[in-house]
Amino acid sequence: MIDKMNRYFVVPRMGPYTDVVCRAINQVFRDHQLPIRLKLSPRTTKGTVLRGWQLLDENMCLPAKINLGNYLDAIDEGSINGLVQWDTCKSCRFKVYHILQGSVLRRMGYDLPMYGISMSVRGVQRLREMGVPLRVIFKAFRRGFRAVEEYDKSHVLPYQADPSHGGPCVGVCGEIFTMLDPDANLGILERLRKAGANVHVALPLTAFLYSHLWAAWPLRERLSAMLRHLFIFPERAVAYLRGLKRSDVDNELLRRARKEAERYLPYYDVGGHGKESIVWSIYYALAGFDGVVHVAPFPCAPESTVSAFLDQVSEDYGIPLIHLTFDAQFAEANLQTRVEALVNILHLRRKLREGSHGSLSEAVLPERISGLFLGVDVGSVSTKAVVLNSKLEVIAEVYLPTSRNPVKAVGLCLERLRRQIDGQGIRAVGVTGSGRHLAAAMLGTEVVADEITCQALGVLQYVRDARSIVEIGGQDSKLIQLDSKGVPVWYNMNTICSAGTGSFLAGASREFGLSIEEMGPTALACEEEIRIAGRCGVFAESDVVSKQQQGHGVPALIRGLCFALPRNYLNNVARNRHLEEPVVFTGGVAGNAAVVEGFRRALGVPIVVPPHHETTGAIGAAMMAVASNPIGMWELSTVTDFEFSTKGVQCDGCANQCDVALLLREREVAAAFGSRCGKWEALVGKEGINQ
Repeated sequence: MIDKMNRYFVVPRMGPYTDVVCRAINQVFRDHQLPIRLKLSPRTTKGTVLRGWQLLDENMCLPAKINLGNYLDAIDEGSINGLVQWDTCKSCRFKVYHILQGSVLRRMGYDLPMYGISMSVRGVQRLREMGVPLRVIFKAFRRGFRAVEEYDKSHVLPYQADPSHGGPCVGVCGEIFTMLDPDANLGILERLRKAGANVHVALPLTAFLYSHLWAAWPLRERLSAMLRHLFIFPERAVAYLRGLKRSDVDNELLRRARKEAERYLPYYDVGGHGKESIVWSIYYALAGFDGVVHVAPFPCAPESTVSAFLDQVSEDYGIPLIHLTFDAQFAEANLQTRVEALVNILHLRRKLREGSHGSLSEAVLPERISGLFLGVDVGSVSTKAVVLNSKLEVIAEVYLPTSRNPVKAVGLCLERLRRQIDGQGIRAVGVTGSGRHLAAAMLGTEVVADEITCQALGVLQYVRDARSIVEIGGQDSKLIQLDSKGVPVWYNMNTICSAGTGSFLAGASREFGLSIEEMGPTALACEEEIRIAGRCGVFAESDVVSKQQQGHGVPALIRGLCFALPRNYLNNVARNRHLEEPVVFTGGVAGNAAVVEGFRRALGVPIVVPPHHETTGAIGAAMMAVASNPIGMWELSTVTDFEFSTKGVQCDGCANQCDVALLLREREVAAAFGSRCGKWEALVGKEGINQ
């Protein structure tokens, strides 16, 4: 309930920290009987992000969009006297967001004052304009910073990873807002922990406030900043003289990492936390961590600038590193795949390092078990299923279009497999692909594996010395790089753009009235060379129209498109990394000989297309089923004899308005997907949906 005796100033969210700081500072205001309160904006939802995304240029980063949406949500609640934003953040453009967001809101007709606050003279003046006396300002800063310290000590630092035990240990670095706000990063820290990783955060807010913030100012301002800091925190004078140190890191190794970072980016600061990402990636390698996750909002210039340096650090120090760039359109399923793949890979690397296994296959399958094993790969465009025998030979195989109905596609696959194996029993089932959790619920299996590991296992079954795997499906594409033991050391996936996938060619197939199977031979038979702009599917279509109007024929256009796909893939998915030989090409697109030739020309090396290239993921899933040490038998009839269906429900239980999908086995709820709070999972095993 809003108290009309007080004036309320809205503070946008940055994860849990904003609530902690607002409560602490409001207590100071109450102690001094000031009629001023900081009001936390409503909880960030998908709708919040969408509101900000619609009003700002697409080249503005995600924090700007989230905070603008926060203000709009708060304005909807009413009783607001002003808006507050932080206005000091090194050379990052975040420091001017209060000006930008205030301008947008005024154009929308909201005449509310925007106060950019900080510990600078300008920031303190803004607080005084809000009606806060100078003596209270310093107490408020002190109380707020103390609250951040206490929160980090109780909620963040206890979970910081220790490479000496447990595992695997994953360090997370990058832009601070996206790193610390679960709504910006789709809960990446918790996802990593649930997957079994010990997580270390490079920049808890305490570290930023007490160290990076003060070092950010130019030299002439640094002294006055330090004096203001010590005026508020006099007990930190000794710490300043000795240099601020963190309790959760090896500070000697951190100094060494800062020195070694100069080899990659000497002298210069690219803004934001860009250079710090290089430092922390090196630190994690020196400290014995198993892997690094680099997070950034799209399109953060500092983090984008250093991403190539981070790839080099990954190669030089031998530490796996993945990049995650978040925007309003980043898919949770894509993120979950990357998280599961990373943790699984790091487990396998540690297992190989600590054991006597000579290869990835030996580590996963130390012993062979008799019987038949089913692997199912549910992709966005196609669904694949194979049955392996005890020699890991494919004795049954099905490849069907998903046709936007994965439940039906899985059922059809199993019906066809049932006929191929003549009713024989299955020892165990493994599932993978973007629809793996749906398939697991249908099949009643706990062997759910990520696509990266399954692709590696499936390829190594046929190309034992493979070092680079190019996998291109209908809407997904991946690059997986393997070490000498076959363990993935680096991988990347496409995110939003489908220009490097099969759908890039499928659209042209429909446009030209040519089947997918005909495209490769048509392209290779054409001798005319034209270059299609393949960076974006939309731009490619525009370029095709332009080339048609210039008089180029269909065969030449098909050839240009087939050769454009490898260029797009190497630029965006492979990030121009060197692909070691042998290079293995899998996925449905590997059946297009013109695309294979395009990769051969672009890379200048032979391209290996293995047997069963369309179903290598399913083969890997079946191998994971073998590794599960099954007991008893599994019958195809447990799925094929029942009718499965799905039902969509939009939950209105909170502002998130989750789009929930229920999997029904006859009338019983077999699984629930899409709920953030887990409320709908409580229906599993019950009949009907009465909620």
